[in-house]
Amino acid sequence: MLMKSVLVLSFLLVVILHNLFGEIKNGYEKDIQHIRVSLQALKDFLSANETMTAGESRRMKANIKSLMEYLVYHDVTNALLDQFKRISPDLYHDINTLEDSKGRRVDVHVKFVSRETSGLDIPGIVSLRPAPEDLHGCMSEYGPGSASVQIWISNNSLMVLSHEFGHLKYIVPNLSTYFRFYKRAHASPCGNGSFGHSAGDLSGINALRFEKMFRLNFVRYRRVDSNEFVPPLALLTTCRRNIVEIQNPPALAMRGVAAPVYGAYDGSLP
Repeated sequence: MLMKSVLVLSFLLVVILHNLFGEIKNGYEKDIQHIRVSLQALKDFLSANETMTAGESRRMKANIKSLMEYLVYHDVTNALLDQFKRISPDLYHDINTLEDSKGRRVDVHVKFVSRETSGLDIPGIVSLRPAPEDLHGCMSEYGPGSASVQIWISNNSLMVLSHEFGHLKYIVPNLSTYFRFYKRAHASPCGNGSFGHSAGDLSGINALRFEKMFRLNFVRYRRVDSNEFVPPLALLTTCRRNIVEIQNPPALAMRGVAAPVYGAYDGSLP
């Protein structure tokens, strides 16, 4: 009986803590420790092994570079989320305290991704669906009580993020009714392709509203803190340089484990 009471109490604590601490999260965070351990193991192996073939060496370097890129995008996602919060604290708060229709807090996992390797054919996308046994509770690849966002990294990344946040702000508390609407709106294979922005789609209207609010906040922010804004592509270059300096000692650099540098700010909105 005591064990049963403890299990019930533990379950209630999990539910209460989830409801209290739903928030915006870095989508790379859940795997970051595993990536760091794997990277160190590969670096140690490469440093200690002088007899591998040319093909093995190339594969090892490619694996190391891929893991280093994961660290880069983890760090740039942290930096861009912090920048979004400073530019538009009101919109950030709206999503950081997002609740479903039953008042349960929802985690929103964000990833800024490379356009070339992401597999996305649009600049931003949100992913969520109703939970199997709870049409009012959402879930994503991160589990129950979550939604996810992926954004191409560009100098318009933060504006695109505001747009996708606007979709979530409407969809999450209206999940059951929105998905019924969505299925009807996109039932035809010959639809207009404007997912989230078909006629009468209130999530699309809210996305445009968030985008407009972010633009206004961005203008105000640049007037007050014009020297504080670092364009997303410049942040990417800085994060990549930092990771290379930390993770790429001279012995590895001489073996060709390096990273490319991306372009500079083109003057567009974030």
